[in-house]
Amino acid sequence: MLKTLKWTCLCWLFSLLVLPSYANEIVIYADEEYPPIMYKDVDGQPRGVMADAMRHFKKFSPQKVKLEPTSWRRAYEYGLKGKGGLIGLSKTKERLALFDYSDVIFEDNIY
Repeated sequence: MLKTLKWTCLCWLFSLLVLPSYANEIVIYADEEYPPIMYKDVDGQPRGVMADAMRHFKKFSPQKVKLEPTSWRRAYEYGLKGKGGLIGLSKTKERLALFDYSDVIFEDNIY
């Protein structure tokens, strides 16, 4: 009985240690046509300042993150449906009621 209990505890502890490596991937959507901030290269890969920032983030975070450039309309729709996060969503009173915002990663002031 004691041997079974020890084995069960060890299995439980191991599962806690391994569990984070199986965490779901978070998808972040962005406008695919906003150079130099975000765009797709000729191979369809994300490029630009925000893509570089996300690659840098991935080096230091255990969280699996996938950057998905798409049309702005589709990115916004996916964000509304809760399918993923958004990069480049400027704050408005209306959007603050719909979305949770993180701290600013990059700011480009366009007037």
